[in-house]
Amino acid sequence: MLSASILCLAAVGFYEARSEPFIDQIAVMYSVQNRVEQGFQETHCKALYEPGAYSYLWDDIPDVVLAEERVNYGDAIRGAILVYFKLVPDPTCGATDYHERTTDPEWPYIVTLKTKSFIFYKRTTAP
Repeated sequence: MLSASILCLAAVGFYEARSEPFIDQIAVMYSVQNRVEQGFQETHCKALYEPGAYSYLWDDIPDVVLAEERVNYGDAIRGAILVYFKLVPDPTCGATDYHERTTDPEWPYIVTLKTKSFIFYKRTTAP
């Protein structure tokens, strides 16, 4: 049986970046992993439910895996296992936050990674 942490990592990777390359999904998952490791939240699932933190939870779009998306969701599960057990390096270099390139929140954080679709940031201080 998969742990809640792995399922929450898979959900964020799938719903936030399902149409993006696998490495982008890994990066999104690492933003959650890093929030836990840096003390922003106690668990991966609590990190997802910070108000406004991950848009898929607040966008009024049903969070379901369609039959034709099962393979992609399986890839997200595989990615979540790789991230949770640190079997792949963190491409974000410790980022805890990110946004799509189509937005510009002007955060006072350090940019650690830019992909085709996302910009990742590391906060300068932990909570």
